[in-house]
Amino acid sequence: MTNMKESIMYCQKYKTTTYNSSLGEWFYTHFMNHPKSSQMYDYNREIYKVKVKEREIQEKDYPDYWGWWNNKEDRFKYVFPTRGILGMVFPYAMELYVKRGDGKDYNVIIEEVEIISNV
Repeated sequence: MTNMKESIMYCQKYKTTTYNSSLGEWFYTHFMNHPKSSQMYDYNREIYKVKVKEREIQEKDYPDYWGWWNNKEDRFKYVFPTRGILGMVFPYAMELYVKRGDGKDYNVIIEEVEIISNV
């Protein structure tokens, strides 16, 4: 697949509290485009610089992370652990925003790049 969507974001990492989590032992949350923005959620947590990448095979029911690719900004703007939560960002159904050409939802992979110690 060519022209795969990819961008750098900043987030925090939490230990999973359920044994059957599809996200594994740890999960990422509070994805933002600047480390200080992510830090505002919890000043006591480390900030992770991550690469958000479009998953090669898109599956609507895949349990991992879902991201919104913003066509105007040419980057992922929102990332959540389920497609349902991502859909809540859009007040009149995400599909209308897709049809309008604002962006598209993608099943994404999160890759840790580094831990940011000084924000």
